[in-house]
Amino acid sequence: MFQTKTPIRFFLSAVILNGFERQNMQIEQLINNGNVVEIQQTIRNGEIGVEDLIQAYLGRIEQFDDRINAVIAITPGVLDESRVKDAQIQSGEELPFLFGLPVLVKDNIETKDLPTTAGSLALAQNYTYR
Repeated sequence: MFQTKTPIRFFLSAVILNGFERQNMQIEQLINNGNVVEIQQTIRNGEIGVEDLIQAYLGRIEQFDDRINAVIAITPGVLDESRVKDAQIQSGEELPFLFGLPVLVKDNIETKDLPTTAGSLALAQNYTYR
């Protein structure tokens, strides 16, 4: 009996994995070639979630930032925020124009949640909370 279940489990695992691979390929395609309208339409259609997109961008930061050293901070709770946006989308709530899109902010621009360092180690803990 165990022998008959093993191929079924393997098949189900392969189907689930292929679904994830397809979604990851779709997200990569959007990141590399998509525009704001295409990304948001894909999110609105339920093909991907805001959280999926944010996870992909976080993965790219992890993959490339050690070489280019461009990202010094990530908004605390960004994944929680993305889940809230996904829930708002599913409930049909109207969202602002740039909803769900990750934005990089130069570190000489003040933000509420991130340090304003202007590239200086001396300002590494300069949180203005504005």
